[in-house]
Formats: sequence, C-alpha cells, structure tokens
Amino acid sequence: MNDRGNGAIFAESQSHKNVAKALELNLSEDAERHLVENIGGFIYTLDTEGNVISISTSAKRFLGRGIEDILKENFSMWFPEEELPSAMNLFRNTLKGKSSQIETVLIDESGNLHDMECVSTPILKDNKVVATRGVLKDITEIKQIKGVLKESEAKYRQIFELAPEAIIVLDRRGNVEDINNRVYDFLGYVHEDVIEKNILELPFLPENSKAKVMEKFTQRMSGKEVPPYELEFTAKSGEMRVGRIVATIVKDENGEITEDIAMISDITEHKRIEMALRESEEKFRSFMETAKDFMHITDADGNTTYANRAMLDALGYLQKEIRGMHITQFFTKESLEEDFKPNWKKYITHGRMDIDVRFRSKAGREICGELRCVAVYDGNGEYVGNRAVFHDITERKKMEGELQKTVSEVQRFNDVAVGREMQMIELKREVNDLRHSLGRKEKYKIFASRDARNIVGG
Repeated sequence: MNDRGNGAIFAESQSHKNVAKALELNLSEDAERHLVENIGGFIYTLDTEGNVISISTSAKRFLGRGIEDILKENFSMWFPEEELPSAMNLFRNTLKGKSSQIETVLIDESGNLHDMECVSTPILKDNKVVATRGVLKDITEIKQIKGVLKESEAKYRQIFELAPEAIIVLDRRGNVEDINNRVYDFLGYVHEDVIEKNILELPFLPENSKAKVMEKFTQRMSGKEVPPYELEFTAKSGEMRVGRIVATIVKDENGEITEDIAMISDITEHKRIEMALRESEEKFRSFMETAKDFMHITDADGNTTYANRAMLDALGYLQKEIRGMHITQFFTKESLEEDFKPNWKKYITHGRMDIDVRFRSKAGREICGELRCVAVYDGNGEYVGNRAVFHDITERKKMEGELQKTVSEVQRFNDVAVGREMQMIELKREVNDLRHSLGRKEKYKIFASRDARNIVGG
C-alpha cells in the first residue's frame, strides 16, 4: 500500500462526539445528511485501500469536483503534499481499529485551501476492519478566530512584559497565575519562585504586608473598589522595598470575577528621598523654631507662608494670622519707603539683600533690625519666593543711643573743664609775667599735655 493508495476517515472534533458515535452506529443517509448540515462539512467512507466508497454531496464545496469524480479517486488526492503524511498516519491508525482525530488542510480543484478538523473511525465486520468512516468539519472560521486570538495574546504578552510596572495576575483564590519580568527587576524573584503560590505564601511579602494585601484582595473579590495603596516588600537580597499597588479585577461574560491583576510601581527611591526631605525639613523647622532671630518664608507674590516662633512672639501674631500677610506689612511706613523699596529691584536681580530696617509689631511697637533676604528660584530660573532672617538690634540701638548721650555729656563737661583750666593757666602766665617785670623769679611752671587742648599747671 503506497501513500497515495491509503484511505483515511476525518471525523468530527471533540465538541461533536455525537457524530463519532453516530458513525459507529452506521446511521441512515438522512441522519448523516442532517449531521453534515449542522457541522459544516461532509461525511465519507473509504475502503481499506483509501478509495472513496461513499461521500456526502456537501463535499463538492470543499473539493471543487462533482461527486461522481470524487467517488472514482483515492482520498489522498484531497491533501496538499505537506499535509499528506499526517493524513496517512491517521488512516493507518484507523485500520488498526483506533478512532483518531487531527486538524488538517484540504485543497480543492482551484488550489484553494480549507482548514478542516476530522475524526476517523473504523467499520468492523466479524471483529475485522473492513472500511473506515469519517467526518471532515470546516474550521476555517475557528482557525481565523484562533489566529486573531493568538495575535492578540502575543500583543498582550508584549505589553505585559514591556510594562514599566511589575505585574502579578491572581486567580479568584489568590493564587499566582502569571508575573512579568519586572517582578524580577523589582524583587529578584523569577516565574518559578512564585507561580501557583498563594498570596500568603509569597516569599517577598513580610507578615504585615501579607495581612494588608489579603485584606485588599478580599475587598476587590467582593466587588468593592480599592484605591491605590503602598506596600512593603522584601527583595530576594533582603533589601526592604516599597511599591504602590494599583489593582483591577477581570470578569467573564457572565459578570463573574475570574482574575485580579495587580500593578506595582517601585517607589522605594521616592520614599527614601521623601524621608530624607522630611528629616531635613524637621531639622530645618527645629532650627528655625529655636532660633532667636526672626525667620520667615514668602511665596513669589511676597505673601508669608511661614514665620518662626521668635517672629510671632515679637510681633504679637499667631501663625494663622501671619500666614498670608504681605512682607511689606511688617515694616514701618518710613522704613518701607526709605529702606526696603529702594533695594527691592536690586534684590530681585542679585538674589540677596542686606539692609537695616524697622518692623512694627501688632501693638505698634517699633523693632529695629538687620534684614537679610535670599531669593529662591525654581529649575527654570523663575523667582518662586523669599527666605529672610531679621536680627533684632533694638536693644543695641537703644544702648548706642544712651552711649552717644553719655559721650555728649562727657564732651560738654570736658569743654567746660578745659575752658576753666585755660583761664587758670592764663592767670598764672600773667602772674609770671608780672613777677618777671619786677625782676622776681616766676612762681608757676606751665606746660602742655599730649592733648593740645589740656594744659596742666603746677
């Protein structure tokens, strides 16, 4: 028996087991015709050499020839060269008494190809195979759908693997069905480490995280909407990492929840930076709150966003009162016009200003101080605000005033004392001159001190 001489029966798919059973029962032609019309194919019978004994009239649509011609040929003429080996193998198995099923391709008279699914069943007489019978079902549409699904699945897989987030797919019992490669990048675990494991068995979840993620999973499975949340993970290296979880459920055509897809964004570095900034800010706030100098922050419009305790106490405001006040409201009218405004443009240009000013408290008390302002700019060089320190020198100014007053009084006293001393010296000089004219010895010695204004006589 050569390859072109063997016969094969192609019968229905698993979804049409009733057809195979009907073949075994040797149904009537009417029953066969009814089955064929419902499966979209044809039924045929072959002898042990593969020659066609009988065939449904619907075969014409798939083979492109009349029934009379088909009944004169061997079944091997139905297949393109590449499909013939599998068809022959199926035929041989059927001759051994085995029912078999394959997917194959038929070629018609015009060279058109038809995707088919078939089952081959032996016909027995006295426990001996005397013929084979089969059903060929058109699966062209099914193959097309499978092709689209396969292409869609490939695209989904590509998106799944290229996603920037780690993705974990869970079934409705909380068992891992799939993960993408980002899970390895994020935590160091591969597919084999976690697949089919339950949430409570996942090696990268510490105990506190297991409880939290199980709670969120249960809520989603019950149909509740769960907002994004943060979760701690333990990487394979032992490093603690932090992820932001966004999850969604998948439903079937009946609206039943079948899967839970969790996307995990790695925010570990973000959290580290956030913590460092928080610690830095806390230190900065602590420094500002304990500083004796006034410290305040304003936005780009000059409105106060923060003032430290020293400034609040000195000016008599509460934090909620001073927040939003414009920087110009702190100055006395004279200091605003004479000290602050003339230096403002230069400050914006150079980003720094050091001037002596006078603030006015809520109660109207004037406070003298040295004001240092530093401009703050964003990444684009745009002015976004001001940081200022005001050193209270009111007491120093008061002491300087008192010192100046004392110096003035001393100077007036010195001027009086020096004038009186100069008169005494002049009288002594006159006495000496008179005694000299009388031929007597001078009585007083007169000399000048280092200070030309102070003459000391003895």
